[in-house]
Amino acid sequence: MSPWALLAGALACCAWAQKRGELALLRSQAWLQGLFLGSALVLLVLWLLKAGIEPGLKVHFLGLTAVTLVLGWRLALLAGLLPLGLLALAGLTAWQHLGIQLLAGVLLPVLLSEGGRRVVYRFLPHNLFVYFFCAGFFNAALALIGQMLAMAAWFYFGEGFKAEQVLDNYLVLMPLLAFPEALLNGMAVTVLAIYKPHWLKEFHDSDYLND
Repeated sequence: MSPWALLAGALACCAWAQKRGELALLRSQAWLQGLFLGSALVLLVLWLLKAGIEPGLKVHFLGLTAVTLVLGWRLALLAGLLPLGLLALAGLTAWQHLGIQLLAGVLLPVLLSEGGRRVVYRFLPHNLFVYFFCAGFFNAALALIGQMLAMAAWFYFGEGFKAEQVLDNYLVLMPLLAFPEALLNGMAVTVLAIYKPHWLKEFHDSDYLND
């Protein structure tokens, strides 16, 4: 598939996911704008810190699980789109890679994070520690694993890397990144739940703090 078709499809998915009410709230509420721009800035910093063994097979932390829990999955997509555009404008990300970066690097992790949150809320006890470890910690590890597997498939089928290259120079890093990604998001969610619980979109005191 053409990189530009991927980009058009990814942008269409992000646009389709938006709700008029949430966008109106974002435009009208200064505190939400601050959370949105702050989240986008944090993502930009995280995504600038790239590393890798072989050129073209770069990895970075995502931070999207915490952003999804703060903004909700719809606005989290927009918060991920903003730093991607800035990186492309700065010449740090190739324009032809924006489609796959948006699909596999933003859309997939955000949806996995939201799906994980819903599973935790529906099937697990409404307990603070369950929220911290499952919705924050393990959810973030799952999102990163999903993102890296999707990118590995793209490197193999779309970029022409050999299977050995992808396995030995990219997927081998997945266990090394999953724990710090989980820790980063889990700590952020824990701190927010304790000190700024109203910043977490679907976190309600009546669910988690009632005796």
